[in-house]
Amino acid sequence: ECTSYGLQRHHIVVSFWDHQATSFAVIFRGRL
Repeated sequence: ECTSYGLQRHHIVVSFWDHQATSFAVIFRGRL
């Protein structure tokens, strides 16, 4: 269970940064 929780948390962190990167790309593209 500890491992499962770790994997779930890791997935949330990856999804969060992936979302941040997408938002940044959209903003950056809008400035060009």
